[in-house]
Amino acid sequence: MKANATEVSALPEPAPLRGATEAVTALYQAHALGLIRLAVVMLGDRPAAEDVVQEAFYGLYRRWHTLSEETKALAYVRSSVINGCRSALRRRVRQFTGVAADQQEESASAPAQPAAGGARAPVLPGPG
Repeated sequence: MKANATEVSALPEPAPLRGATEAVTALYQAHALGLIRLAVVMLGDRPAAEDVVQEAFYGLYRRWHTLSEETKALAYVRSSVINGCRSALRRRVRQFTGVAADQQEESASAPAQPAAGGARAPVLPGPG
């Protein structure tokens, strides 16, 4: 059974998170758009940028009770967004290099195709 929004909001907040919901919501409303813009500049992909920002705010909410000063919450979220973008870019590079390596293996194991004239073209020019 799925809980709807009114059921979820009626649940009491755990003690360490009291006040976190309102504070994180206010911070999100004030700064989410700017952080999404930052993430879009870094990633070049709006849906991925929105995911990174969402994860950063969720991380802030989960760790709200560990903040030494609530005034540093924006700096925490901004750092989380930048680190999340870096992680997303690293994942992209790994996926790209993994695909490139697979393609190289496939081309190395595939039989050589003859050139247009029927004969194989030399890979490197022969000596003199």
